[in-house]
Amino acid sequence: MKSKSQKIVSRMDDLFKRLDAVKLAPASVLKSDTQKEHYESLVMFAYRKYQAALYHRERITDLMMARQTEVDEHLTGKMIPDQNTSTMKMTFSRTANEFAYELSAFFAALRSSIDFIAKLLVLYSKGNEADSISNFLKWIEQGKTGPTLDVVAKHVQWLKHLRDYRDYVVHRLVIGTRAGGQREWKEGKWYEISYPVVVPSNTPTHIPDTRRARAMADDPDALFDVATFHSTLTNPDGSEISEYKVEVSPAKGYVKIEELMDRELKAFERFFIDILTALKKLYFQQAAILNTQT
Repeated sequence: MKSKSQKIVSRMDDLFKRLDAVKLAPASVLKSDTQKEHYESLVMFAYRKYQAALYHRERITDLMMARQTEVDEHLTGKMIPDQNTSTMKMTFSRTANEFAYELSAFFAALRSSIDFIAKLLVLYSKGNEADSISNFLKWIEQGKTGPTLDVVAKHVQWLKHLRDYRDYVVHRLVIGTRAGGQREWKEGKWYEISYPVVVPSNTPTHIPDTRRARAMADDPDALFDVATFHSTLTNPDGSEISEYKVEVSPAKGYVKIEELMDRELKAFERFFIDILTALKKLYFQQAAILNTQT
């Protein structure tokens, strides 16, 4: 089974083969070989920005590996319990703004890709101009329809979500992210946990960056739901086996940063594939934007 990325490349190849074969206007919307090159460049620009988003997602994986190493270095071997110690707990937390920087660049890349797609789509609609997806969203709100608009309308809720989230993290605020973990000694055994890097699951509206807010963020309970499980099994001979487990998950309204980015990538890939499929069907013919209210 092809991955979504492979499907995008495959549909681009199909579109470019048709582009090579198509005749110029009036047989198509393309008036010159220069416009053909412009058309192909817009497709590639959109794809390059998608690749940039993939890069920023991979950077998160690299940062998480580095963070884990850092947590291990800070918590391992710092304190050694003696035979009388029943419980001991160490925590480590620090600002990890590098995650927020990658997230901001990730959303900027996806939005840029979508805007290149918008510039591509408008080539099919004589008499209309668009320099971003905002033009298409406005036309949809006005009740207009058309072959290209209908594809965009299918994804309108996600496109609005992406626009809003991107606008906040790029222009209006900086999300504070933290890295850390804890190491707990319990009944003769160490238990280690790394805290996930979490961000708002939906469009953030107000995130203070004050000394008080940063101090509160050091408390795991502020960003995570921490659950502990302790069970004891008594064997027939009277011996006991204890099991202790700690699970950390994002608090309500938050999501792991890698899960958010994967979610947005999947939504974008569905959108891009639908666009490329629609353009293949159009075969460079006009796709009028119609006002259904007239």
